Amino acid sequence: MPSPTLDLFGVLHVDRPGKVRAELDDFADDADALFIEQPETEVTLGTFGRTGLRAPVFLLGALLHLALFTPFYAVLNREYDEAEAIAVRRIADERGLPVHEVDDHPVLYMSRAGPRWIVANWLALAGLAWAFGVSFLAIAGVLLLAGAITIGTARLDRRLWLVVSIPATWGGLLLAGTIGLLPTGVLAVVLLFYLATAGSLNEHRNRHMLRNIADIADREEYDHACLVTGKGHLAGLVSLAGDRDLAVSRMHVSRWLRRSDDVTDDPDPERVGENSGLGWFRTAFGLTRPDARPSTETEVLGRRTLAAVLDLAGVVVATFVGGVVLGAVAALALGESALSSGLLVGFAVSPVLYFVVWETLLGRTPGKWLLGLVVVAEDGSVPSRRALLVRNLLRPLDFVPFYALGLVSVLATDRAQRVGDLLADTVVVRTE
Repeated sequence: MPSPTLDLFGVLHVDRPGKVRAELDDFADDADALFIEQPETEVTLGTFGRTGLRAPVFLLGALLHLALFTPFYAVLNREYDEAEAIAVRRIADERGLPVHEVDDHPVLYMSRAGPRWIVANWLALAGLAWAFGVSFLAIAGVLLLAGAITIGTARLDRRLWLVVSIPATWGGLLLAGTIGLLPTGVLAVVLLFYLATAGSLNEHRNRHMLRNIADIADREEYDHACLVTGKGHLAGLVSLAGDRDLAVSRMHVSRWLRRSDDVTDDPDPERVGENSGLGWFRTAFGLTRPDARPSTETEVLGRRTLAAVLDLAGVVVATFVGGVVLGAVAALALGESALSSGLLVGFAVSPVLYFVVWETLLGRTPGKWLLGLVVVAEDGSVPSRRALLVRNLLRPLDFVPFYALGLVSVLATDRAQRVGDLLADTVVVRTE
C-alpha cells in the first residue's frame, strides 16, 4: 500500500471557532480522517497528581498558563477547549469523519517524567520556597485551587466554567496581591520554567504525533489524512514527516481572527524552517510590512487619531509587562531591594520600545495595522532604524499639553507630520 499523504492545518489555540471551522472545512474537504494535537490519553485528576509529584513547578506553570488564557477562551472560544478542537468536532459530526487524538501532551509526558526532570523541578521548587517563602506557598495554593475549580467545572459542563473559572482564578490572584502575597518574581519564574520545559518537548511531540498518524493510517487504510495542530509545530512536522514515510502535500497557516485561504502545496522543509519563528507569527496575524499608498498622508488624520487611541491600550499592557519582567529580573539578579528600581526602569522604557519594536519589524503598530496605516520615509521607502528611534523618542514632546503640540504640527505641516516625523523625515500613509 502506498504511503498516505498528510495535510497540515496550523492554528492558534485561541481563535474564533466558526472561522477556523470554515477554513478547515474547505481545506480538509477530501480527507479520510482528521488527526488533532490533543492528548491521546485522557488527562485525569490522577494525571495531574502524578505530574505534581514528579514535576511540581511545571504543574504550577501549566496552571498559571491556563489562568492567563482563561479570559481569552471565554471571550473567543466560549468553551473550555481550543478553537480547533471545537471546529474539528463539529466538522466530524457533520461529515461522519473519524477523529484521532495523537499528541503526547506535556502534562502526560511530565506525569511519567524521569529523574532528570524530577531533580530539576524539585530543585526549582526548593529555590522558590527559599527565595519567596510564604508568598510562594500562597501563590501555589491559589493556582492549585483555581486549577481544580476550572477543570472540575469544565468536566461538569463546558460552559459552566465561564462563570466560575475567571472569578476563581483572578479573584484569588487579586486577593493575594491585595494582602501583599503576590511577588511578580514568582509568577515570572514559574511561567518561564513551564514555557522552557514545554518548548523542549516539541520535537518529541512532533515525532510522537507523526508515529501515531503513520500507524493509524496504516491500520485503518487511510489514503489522505489531515493533522490539525498549533502553528509552532508546523516546521518540525514538515521536516520530520519523511522519517515516517508520510508525504506532506499541503499546509495551511490560519490567521488570527481573520479568514485566510492561503495554502502552500508541497511545503519545502528548509523554507518552512526559516519561517518557523517570527515568520509563522507574522503569517498568522497578517503582520507583514505592507506596500504604502503614496501621497495619502494628509488623508489619514482620523485614522491616526483612532490608531493612537487603540495603541494606548497596547502601551498600557506593554508597560505593565515590561515593568514586571524587568523588576523580576532585577530582583533575582540583585536582590529584592532592586525590585522597585527594575519596575521603574521597565515602566519608563516599555512604552518607547512598544512603538520602536513594532514599527521597526513591521512598519506599523497594532493600532495602525487595524486602521490600514504604515510609517514610511518621506520618499516612500522603508525608514531606517535610527529614524524610527528618533521618531518615537520625541513622541512625549507631542503630548505637551494633551497632544496639542503634535496635533498643531500635523495640521500645520504640508505632509501632516508631527514633531517626531519632522526630525526623522517620516510620514504616515495608508496601505495598499
